[in-house]
Amino acid sequence: GLMWGDMGAASQDAWLALMEALLSDEGYARILAEWYADDALAAASGGGGGGPGGGQLLYGRDYYWVALIGAPS
Repeated sequence: GLMWGDMGAASQDAWLALMEALLSDEGYARILAEWYADDALAAASGGGGGGPGGGQLLYGRDYYWVALIGAPS
């Protein structure tokens, strides 16, 4: 898979277009809402997470992964 934050703008736009074409309107809206919520967590935690005691939690859409699973038919 590819980490969202490692992809360039053109690749991200292509993935968004693919997701929008494949998902229902509600499904696509839910994904965007989850990303916005995760970005809010990142902003509230100082930009990326790090739970209590120095945990490795990272927040924000940059830390989401995209992948195609299975053989094309």
